[in-house]
Amino acid sequence: TDVSIESLYSNWLIGYSSLLGPIAGIMVVDYFLVRKQQFNVLALYRDNAGYPAWNLPGFIAFFVPVALTLVALTTGKIGWFYDYGWFTGSILGGVIYYLVSRRRP
Repeated sequence: TDVSIESLYSNWLIGYSSLLGPIAGIMVVDYFLVRKQQFNVLALYRDNAGYPAWNLPGFIAFFVPVALTLVALTTGKIGWFYDYGWFTGSILGGVIYYLVSRRRP
């Protein structure tokens, strides 16, 4: 195995982007599609003002791409999912968030 600084840094960047990708996809979909570019800035800082402290669709949409990335990393079966972690994570996270958010009342 290659343990050079370059390979460690490259693997760290890919792994880190695999975590940030779903977050970016969720944020974009939430702002543009779910909330339709409408949100109350003051309500973000108040308790019980319309924005929940925990967003279950957000957690679901985050952990599914992260789990697939870990499967791709450990098994190597869907290696492309790990190699393009930011793109696959953001797209899959955004799609899952949109679908789960639409089903929620």
